[in-house]
Parts: sequence; C-alpha cells; structure tokens
Amino acid sequence: MSTRRDILKGFGGIAALSLAGNAAFPAFAQEKIVWKSVANHRNGASWSHRWPWLIEELKTRTAGRVELDVTTVPELGFSGQELLRALRSNLIDYSDIVAGFVAGEFPAIEAPQLAGVFGDYEDCRKAVDAWSEKVLKQNEQLMGGRLFASFNYNSVLLFSKFPVDDLSAIKGKKIRTFSVSLSDYITALGGEPVSIATGDLYAALERGTIDGAIVGPDQVEGGRLYEVSKYLTNLHFGSSPGYNVISRRTWDRLPDDLKAVFDDLSAAYTQRGWEAGAENDSLGLEAAEKRGMIVQKEIKEEWREPLREIARGVAQNWATRAGEQAKKDFNEVLAPIAGFEI
Repeated sequence: MSTRRDILKGFGGIAALSLAGNAAFPAFAQEKIVWKSVANHRNGASWSHRWPWLIEELKTRTAGRVELDVTTVPELGFSGQELLRALRSNLIDYSDIVAGFVAGEFPAIEAPQLAGVFGDYEDCRKAVDAWSEKVLKQNEQLMGGRLFASFNYNSVLLFSKFPVDDLSAIKGKKIRTFSVSLSDYITALGGEPVSIATGDLYAALERGTIDGAIVGPDQVEGGRLYEVSKYLTNLHFGSSPGYNVISRRTWDRLPDDLKAVFDDLSAAYTQRGWEAGAENDSLGLEAAEKRGMIVQKEIKEEWREPLREIARGVAQNWATRAGEQAKKDFNEVLAPIAGFEI
C-alpha cells in the first residue's frame, strides 16, 4: 500500500511503467505494471462494489500485467483537494476524484453536483454523463488526465442534532459542508457553513462544534453518526458524484492492447459506480431507521419552490466562479435536465 511519504517523494518506485519512455514499450510490454492508486475511502459500496471488482478484472483481462497499489485519502493524510495536481504531476497514476473537493481549483467539474439543481438520483446521472462528454473530457489538463469512469457515492442528506420541521430550522446553525455550492445553499437558508473532514465529523457533532453535517447515508454506520445525530433529513441537496481519472502520462505510456482493456472496462465500471451509490442510499437509510434515527426521506411539498429558488441562486454563483464558457455549456448541456437556464 502506498504511503504519504511515497507520494511526497514523487513515488520514486512507481514501477517500470512510470520510469520508461515511449521507446521502451517493447522491453516492458510483458512486465507487470503497478499503478499508484488512490480511493477516497474504504467505506460502503463505493469501495466494496467498485475497487475489488476493478482490481480482479484488470488482473484477469491483462493476465496479471496491471496491478493497482491502492491507498486512500485518509491513509495519506490528505483532504482530497490535492488529487488533480498529483495526477497532473504524475505523482499518482489513478484516482477517485470527489467533484466537490476539487471544485475550488476546477469550478466546472461541480456543475452536475450543484446543490439543489439535480436533486433526483436519475437526473444527476444524466447530468454527469452529458457533462463528462461535453466538458470534462475536453479539459484533460484541468482534470489531471484521462477520464476513465464516473460514479456516485450516494445522495446527500443532513445529519443533525435538531429537528428540521421547517426550513427556518437551519437559521443560525453551524452545518458542515464539503463543496462551494453546498456552502452557498446553507448560507441561503441562514446557516453557517463549516469545512470539516469526513473523518472528524463524529467528534465535531459529539462536542457541539457543529450542529449538523451534510454527508451521505453511508456514514450512518461507516462513521457511526447515528450515535451523535438524531435526525436525517432530505433537503434536496442532490448527490455526490465522482470521477476516476488516469494520469495523462501514465495513459500515454500504456501499450495499445492494455489501453483497449481499460476502454472495454469503462462503461461497466461506471455502471457499477452508480449502482454502488444507490446501494449506499438504500443500506444507509435502512440502517438509520434501525438505529432509531428520525428519517425524512422526501422533502416537504411546501419546501420545493423556495429550495428551487435557492438552487437557481447556487447555479448563478457557480457561473460567476466558472466563467462564461461554463455558463454557456450549462445552458446547452444541463439546462434541459435542470429545467432552467442561468
């Protein structure tokens, strides 16, 4: 398993693939290629339904020639915000990318995840698929490399120590967010956004540092948040999609036959990634109810219009950050799914 020291040293032992130039293809064509790979974490179906499958498929389809040496963001002591730069620098070969974590560096990546804009799971999948083809694959330098697949961690909900009987309940509360658009959303509801790593949520809720946390239902059990929050509420935040990216230099050094293997795996891996998010939702909500949490799965009808207006404001703020071309792309590609232009 890779360590933080490995990455900070530039993965000096990144294996023959990373050390050889294009002229060396014939020499290492049959050698084992080991990729330094980073998953966001090892919790829930976003790990179990995806990574072990990919590791085994690569082993089988390449006759053992490609191996993923996998570590995780927490194990590296990272926040996840560093990963695009690490891919561009070829310090890592392959990685999960959480859109919300890197949106400050690449605002356009956040479009399908804009809080409140794509509240339904199916609409988020449509938005990610369309945005990937039109925008993300055309911006490899910003993405850190070649887009291999997309996935979804889960829908995004509010864990709180207080009941949310009305939208005004958020006013004055300190709420953990993990993206700029979620911060805009909470601010519009009168709350105070706070940035805290997922691994620190339990302590922050237990100590009262925050009143609530926006995160996925996989953290009911994965982070034991049922012990420190009583309520789980759907406020139409949407989902938490992510992407799998291969460093451009790593990809360019692959022999053509191995590139074909990855191309063949892309669609199936993407499908597994979205199945994993749905499984996280189902199992997480079931666990919350079993653990005695008060769960509100659907937003109240009277909340729909005010939350829709907040979502429009979130999208407008994003367009200011992302620029005119991103705004134009949104209106062309995503507006038909979102139901409005910006």
